[in-house]
Amino acid sequence: MRHIFDHTVLDELSEIVAPKHTAVLIIDVQNDFCSAGGFFDRQGKDLSMIQDMIPRLAAFVKTARAQGVRVVFIQQTTEPEGRSDSDAWLRLKTRGGSDGQYTILGSWGHDFVVSLTPTPEDVIIAKTRSSGFTRTRLLQHLTDEGIRTVIATGTTTQGCVESTARDATFHDFYAVLPTDLVASTRRDLHDASLLVQSVRHEMTSSTELVSIWKQRDGQTMPREQRSA
Repeated sequence: MRHIFDHTVLDELSEIVAPKHTAVLIIDVQNDFCSAGGFFDRQGKDLSMIQDMIPRLAAFVKTARAQGVRVVFIQQTTEPEGRSDSDAWLRLKTRGGSDGQYTILGSWGHDFVVSLTPTPEDVIIAKTRSSGFTRTRLLQHLTDEGIRTVIATGTTTQGCVESTARDATFHDFYAVLPTDLVASTRRDLHDASLLVQSVRHEMTSSTELVSIWKQRDGQTMPREQRSA
Protein backbone atom coordinates (compact mmCIF):
# COMPACT_ATOMS: atom_id res chain seq x y z
CA MET A 1 0.00 0.00 0.00
CA ARG A 2 0.97 3.61 -0.48
CA HIS A 3 0.29 6.77 1.51
CA ILE A 4 -0.84 9.72 -0.60
CA PHE A 5 -1.73 12.87 1.33
CA ASP A 6 -3.95 11.60 4.15
CA HIS A 7 -5.05 8.48 2.24
CA THR A 8 -3.82 4.91 2.54
CA VAL A 9 -4.06 3.55 -0.99
CA LEU A 10 -4.30 -0.19 -1.57
CA ASP A 11 -1.79 -1.00 -4.27
CA GLU A 12 -1.02 -4.72 -4.43
CA LEU A 13 -3.76 -6.99 -5.80
CA SER A 14 -3.59 -9.11 -2.64
CA GLU A 15 -4.44 -6.01 -0.60
CA ILE A 16 -7.18 -4.90 -2.97
CA VAL A 17 -9.05 -8.24 -2.95
CA ALA A 18 -8.72 -9.09 0.74
CA PRO A 19 -11.87 -11.11 1.58
CA LYS A 20 -12.87 -8.90 4.50
CA HIS A 21 -13.67 -5.96 2.21
CA THR A 22 -14.37 -7.60 -1.19
CA ALA A 23 -17.61 -8.51 -2.97
CA VAL A 24 -18.09 -10.55 -6.13
CA LEU A 25 -20.76 -9.08 -8.40
CA ILE A 26 -22.42 -11.69 -10.64
CA ILE A 27 -24.00 -9.63 -13.38
CA ASP A 28 -26.95 -10.79 -15.51
CA VAL A 29 -26.15 -14.50 -15.57
CA GLN A 30 -29.79 -15.16 -16.46
CA ASN A 31 -31.54 -17.51 -18.87
CA ASP A 32 -32.47 -14.80 -21.36
CA PHE A 33 -28.79 -13.94 -21.83
CA CYS A 34 -27.11 -17.30 -21.26
CA SER A 35 -29.39 -20.26 -22.05
CA ALA A 36 -30.68 -21.99 -25.15
CA GLY A 37 -34.19 -20.74 -25.80
CA GLY A 38 -33.55 -17.42 -24.07
CA PHE A 39 -33.81 -13.95 -25.59
CA PHE A 40 -30.24 -13.79 -26.92
CA ASP A 41 -30.56 -17.27 -28.41
CA ARG A 42 -33.85 -16.38 -30.11
CA GLN A 43 -32.14 -13.30 -31.56
CA GLY A 44 -29.54 -15.55 -33.16
CA LYS A 45 -26.68 -14.38 -30.94
CA ASP A 46 -23.66 -16.61 -30.32
CA LEU A 47 -23.81 -17.97 -26.76
CA SER A 48 -20.63 -20.06 -26.96
CA MET A 49 -18.36 -17.70 -25.05
CA ILE A 50 -20.97 -17.17 -22.34
CA GLN A 51 -21.71 -20.86 -21.94
CA ASP A 52 -17.99 -21.65 -21.78
CA MET A 53 -17.51 -19.04 -19.02
CA ILE A 54 -20.37 -20.13 -16.73
CA PRO A 55 -18.77 -23.30 -15.26
CA ARG A 56 -15.62 -21.32 -14.38
CA LEU A 57 -17.73 -18.64 -12.73
CA ALA A 58 -19.76 -21.21 -10.78
CA ALA A 59 -16.57 -22.80 -9.42
CA PHE A 60 -15.11 -19.40 -8.58
CA VAL A 61 -18.21 -18.33 -6.67
CA LYS A 62 -18.03 -21.45 -4.50
CA THR A 63 -14.45 -20.61 -3.61
CA ALA A 64 -15.32 -16.99 -2.92
CA ARG A 65 -18.07 -18.03 -0.50
CA ALA A 66 -15.67 -20.41 1.27
CA GLN A 67 -13.18 -17.55 1.70
CA GLY A 68 -15.81 -15.28 3.28
CA VAL A 69 -16.17 -13.02 0.24
CA ARG A 70 -19.56 -11.37 -0.13
CA VAL A 71 -21.49 -12.63 -3.19
CA VAL A 72 -23.97 -10.29 -4.85
CA PHE A 73 -26.19 -11.30 -7.77
CA ILE A 74 -27.22 -8.46 -10.09
CA GLN A 75 -30.47 -9.31 -11.87
CA GLN A 76 -31.61 -7.45 -14.98
CA THR A 77 -35.34 -6.90 -14.56
CA THR A 78 -38.00 -5.65 -16.96
CA GLU A 79 -41.49 -5.02 -15.72
CA PRO A 80 -44.34 -6.02 -18.07
CA GLU A 81 -45.72 -3.56 -20.63
CA GLY A 82 -42.74 -1.23 -20.43
CA ARG A 83 -43.45 -0.05 -16.89
CA SER A 84 -39.74 -0.01 -16.02
CA ASP A 85 -38.66 1.55 -19.34
CA SER A 86 -38.32 5.08 -20.69
CA ASP A 87 -38.53 6.18 -24.30
CA ALA A 88 -34.74 6.57 -24.53
CA TRP A 89 -34.14 3.18 -22.91
CA LEU A 90 -36.67 1.54 -25.24
CA ARG A 91 -34.91 3.03 -28.25
CA LEU A 92 -31.62 1.55 -27.07
CA LYS A 93 -33.16 -1.85 -26.32
CA THR A 94 -35.00 -2.13 -29.64
CA ARG A 95 -32.21 -1.13 -32.01
CA GLY A 96 -31.72 -3.74 -34.70
CA GLY A 97 -35.35 -4.83 -34.71
CA SER A 98 -35.56 -6.40 -31.24
CA ASP A 99 -38.72 -5.92 -29.19
CA GLY A 100 -36.56 -5.37 -26.11
CA GLN A 101 -38.72 -7.67 -24.01
CA TYR A 102 -36.13 -9.62 -22.09
CA THR A 103 -35.82 -10.68 -18.43
CA ILE A 104 -39.50 -9.99 -17.79
CA LEU A 105 -40.19 -10.09 -14.07
CA GLY A 106 -41.42 -13.55 -13.06
CA SER A 107 -40.43 -15.26 -16.31
CA TRP A 108 -38.01 -18.13 -16.90
CA GLY A 109 -35.78 -15.72 -18.81
CA HIS A 110 -35.52 -13.55 -15.70
CA ASP A 111 -34.23 -16.47 -13.60
CA PHE A 112 -30.55 -17.08 -12.98
CA VAL A 113 -29.01 -20.08 -14.72
CA VAL A 114 -29.30 -23.26 -12.66
CA SER A 115 -25.57 -23.61 -11.96
CA LEU A 116 -25.46 -20.11 -10.47
CA THR A 117 -28.41 -20.12 -8.12
CA PRO A 118 -28.08 -17.73 -5.17
CA THR A 119 -27.84 -19.17 -1.67
CA PRO A 120 -29.70 -17.66 1.31
CA GLU A 121 -26.46 -15.91 2.32
CA ASP A 122 -26.10 -14.17 -1.04
CA VAL A 123 -27.71 -10.86 -1.91
CA ILE A 124 -29.84 -10.20 -5.01
CA ILE A 125 -30.02 -6.70 -6.47
CA ALA A 126 -32.61 -6.03 -9.19
CA LYS A 127 -31.69 -3.45 -11.81
CA THR A 128 -33.52 -1.97 -14.78
CA ARG A 129 -30.58 -0.34 -16.56
CA SER A 130 -27.05 -1.37 -17.54
CA SER A 131 -25.24 -0.40 -14.36
CA GLY A 132 -25.92 -2.31 -11.17
CA PHE A 133 -25.71 1.01 -9.31
CA THR A 134 -28.40 2.90 -11.24
CA ARG A 135 -31.63 3.21 -9.24
CA THR A 136 -30.75 0.23 -7.04
CA ARG A 137 -29.75 -0.43 -3.43
CA LEU A 138 -26.34 -1.81 -4.42
CA LEU A 139 -24.34 1.20 -3.21
CA GLN A 140 -26.09 1.21 0.17
CA HIS A 141 -25.60 -2.53 0.61
CA LEU A 142 -21.89 -2.43 -0.21
CA THR A 143 -21.35 0.56 2.04
CA ASP A 144 -23.21 -1.07 4.92
CA GLU A 145 -21.08 -4.21 4.54
CA GLY A 146 -17.82 -2.28 4.61
CA ILE A 147 -16.97 -3.29 1.05
CA ARG A 148 -14.09 -1.44 -0.63
CA THR A 149 -13.53 -3.68 -3.69
CA VAL A 150 -15.88 -5.20 -6.24
CA ILE A 151 -14.98 -8.03 -8.59
CA ALA A 152 -17.16 -7.69 -11.71
CA THR A 153 -18.17 -10.92 -13.45
CA GLY A 154 -20.89 -12.09 -15.84
CA THR A 155 -22.46 -10.73 -19.02
CA THR A 156 -22.05 -8.90 -21.21
CA THR A 157 -18.48 -7.65 -21.16
CA GLN A 158 -19.06 -4.47 -23.15
CA GLY A 159 -22.51 -3.84 -21.69
CA CYS A 160 -23.63 -4.34 -18.13
CA VAL A 161 -20.26 -5.61 -16.85
CA GLU A 162 -18.34 -2.59 -18.12
CA SER A 163 -21.09 -0.20 -17.05
CA THR A 164 -21.17 -1.60 -13.52
CA ALA A 165 -17.39 -1.74 -13.12
CA ARG A 166 -16.99 1.81 -14.39
CA ASP A 167 -19.77 3.03 -12.12
CA ALA A 168 -18.12 1.29 -9.17
CA THR A 169 -15.04 3.49 -9.56
CA PHE A 170 -17.27 6.58 -9.62
CA HIS A 171 -18.58 5.47 -6.21
CA ASP A 172 -15.01 5.07 -4.92
CA PHE A 173 -14.70 1.29 -5.01
CA TYR A 174 -11.67 -0.56 -6.31
CA ALA A 175 -12.85 -2.39 -9.45
CA VAL A 176 -11.32 -5.74 -10.41
CA LEU A 177 -12.08 -7.63 -13.62
CA PRO A 178 -11.17 -11.33 -13.99
CA THR A 179 -11.02 -11.59 -17.77
CA ASP A 180 -11.96 -15.28 -17.85
CA LEU A 181 -15.16 -14.64 -15.88
CA VAL A 182 -16.80 -12.17 -18.26
CA ALA A 183 -18.24 -12.93 -21.67
CA SER A 184 -20.18 -11.56 -24.62
CA THR A 185 -22.00 -12.76 -27.71
CA ARG A 186 -19.39 -10.97 -29.85
CA ARG A 187 -15.68 -11.59 -29.51
CA ASP A 188 -14.75 -8.26 -31.14
CA LEU A 189 -16.79 -6.24 -28.63
CA HIS A 190 -15.54 -8.37 -25.75
CA ASP A 191 -11.91 -7.78 -26.73
CA ALA A 192 -12.45 -4.06 -27.32
CA SER A 193 -14.10 -3.67 -23.94
CA LEU A 194 -11.30 -5.48 -22.14
CA LEU A 195 -8.78 -3.20 -23.84
CA VAL A 196 -10.64 -0.08 -22.69
CA GLN A 197 -11.16 -1.41 -19.18
CA SER A 198 -7.51 -2.41 -18.84
CA VAL A 199 -6.50 1.25 -18.48
CA ARG A 200 -9.04 1.81 -15.69
CA HIS A 201 -9.48 -1.38 -13.67
CA GLU A 202 -7.39 -4.15 -12.16
CA MET A 203 -7.27 -6.93 -14.75
CA THR A 204 -6.62 -10.44 -13.49
CA SER A 205 -7.84 -14.04 -13.76
CA SER A 206 -9.93 -16.30 -11.58
CA THR A 207 -6.87 -18.50 -11.04
CA GLU A 208 -4.83 -15.61 -9.69
CA LEU A 209 -7.60 -14.48 -7.35
CA VAL A 210 -8.13 -17.96 -5.93
CA SER A 211 -4.38 -18.34 -5.43
CA ILE A 212 -4.20 -15.04 -3.55
CA TRP A 213 -7.06 -15.96 -1.26
CA LYS A 214 -5.74 -19.43 -0.48
CA GLN A 215 -2.24 -18.13 0.21
CA ARG A 216 -3.23 -15.36 2.62
CA ASP A 217 -2.64 -17.51 5.68
CA GLY A 218 -3.57 -20.99 4.53
CA GLN A 219 -6.99 -20.80 6.12
CA THR A 220 -10.45 -19.82 5.01
CA MET A 221 -12.19 -16.98 6.76
CA PRO A 222 -15.89 -17.52 7.48
CA ARG A 223 -17.94 -14.43 6.76
CA GLU A 224 -19.03 -14.00 10.38
CA GLN A 225 -15.38 -13.69 11.38
CA ARG A 226 -14.56 -10.92 8.92
CA SER A 227 -13.50 -7.61 10.39
CA ALA A 228 -14.02 -4.24 8.78
